[in-house]
Amino acid sequence: KGAGHDSVAMQAAMVTGFFSPSPLIWLVQLLLWPHLLGPRLAEASPACPAPCSCSNQASRVICTRKGLNEVPQSISSNTRYLNLQENSIQ
Repeated sequence: KGAGHDSVAMQAAMVTGFFSPSPLIWLVQLLLWPHLLGPRLAEASPACPAPCSCSNQASRVICTRKGLNEVPQSISSNTRYLNLQENSIQ
């Protein structure tokens, strides 16, 4: 290893900060974070009432054209948007 290589390594250490984590480590953590929390988030989020579809952890419940005769019982209190159009609810 020549003097030029040591100089480049020193400059890289000064620019990135000798003790700061590498961007690659941050990227790996960012990519793994949802995978590691996935089971916990699934347990915490309310279930979507059948036969509806939900998004944003059940804050949007879409029950359009599902042949429903009544409003599903298990709609989460976190629901911010509920679509019951084109059903037989009276």
